[in-house]
Amino acid sequence: MRWIRISLGALGVPLLLVTLLPFIRTGEWWVRIWDFPRLQIAIALMLVLAASLWAWRRDGARWWDLRPRGPGAAAFLGALALGAGYQGARMMPYLPVWPVEMQAVTCTEGKTLRVLVYNVLMTNRDAQALLDVVAENRPDILVLMETDDWWDRAVSELDASYARSLRRPLDNKYGLHVFSRLEWRDAEIRALVEADVPSARMQIRLSGGDWVWFHALHPRPPIPGQDSGPRDAELLIVGQEMKDSPRPSVIMGDMNDVAWSSTTRLFQRISGTLDPRRGRGFYPTFNAKWPLLRWPLDHVFATPEFALIDLKVLPYIGSDHFPVQADLCYHPPVSATQAPEPVTDADRARAAERIRDGHEEAR
Repeated sequence: MRWIRISLGALGVPLLLVTLLPFIRTGEWWVRIWDFPRLQIAIALMLVLAASLWAWRRDGARWWDLRPRGPGAAAFLGALALGAGYQGARMMPYLPVWPVEMQAVTCTEGKTLRVLVYNVLMTNRDAQALLDVVAENRPDILVLMETDDWWDRAVSELDASYARSLRRPLDNKYGLHVFSRLEWRDAEIRALVEADVPSARMQIRLSGGDWVWFHALHPRPPIPGQDSGPRDAELLIVGQEMKDSPRPSVIMGDMNDVAWSSTTRLFQRISGTLDPRRGRGFYPTFNAKWPLLRWPLDHVFATPEFALIDLKVLPYIGSDHFPVQADLCYHPPVSATQAPEPVTDADRARAAERIRDGHEEAR
């Protein structure tokens, strides 16, 4: 029994440490990466807790008598329970038991907007699967990421269906293509923080005549040798633009951050946007090839003038990401009954600090 307790301790202590690490306010990659697998960490903590309740029971106790032996065991079990509870609380708003943040409506003609985002995986060469999905679903706006010159040629037939496009093929996994069936103006590809990481923005005209802003992003993730500063800065720069704009806005892309991270939550407060997943589900999109390690990296956010018609993760078509499709309804009256989390002066100061730090890291 002793070796079982030692093994459980060797499992539980690291899980508790990676639960605590994200409390550190830093952009260091080895801290920020633990924002991603919160669901997996929570499940692991609960499994270790269940096993420890049995392994640390008092000598001679039956299996249902789970009183821990000694204060050390009680402290360890309590820490496991608190860790699992905290991780669960961070993800609870994305479960169907939570109130929805973006309301569902039946939309009137001319007010709908269908958007589809897909990280193609640059080395993936199954373009036909993507073309079939686009032909079947006919999104108004299509955003493709990780597109290189091969992908630029492979999707060129979309020009027959999409009168407008922005293209920036790159061989660094940050190429970007945006296609639109709708009229647009002020369309541009920009480099907000890093010269080789493009983003896009434009004003699009819905079929009913309303103009709204649209943004597409794909910042770099926190990985070994690369901290989260530039990613955070890019998200928050666009968030400030959305907040300052007099027009409603939609943003989508592979943002290389999870919905429940402190950065994404700060972005939502700064931008004044709603997340259609809250109260509906996780909608995990990455890694499409690893069923046990998946989290939501591909996002759609919109200001409160939009309501939700439908949101879905589409089937696997060759990438390490699943495509995501959202049907939104431009319905300004709904903004009276749904509101984003309010932004504070501390949020603004924190955003300004992250933007400054991100620019410095990118130099």
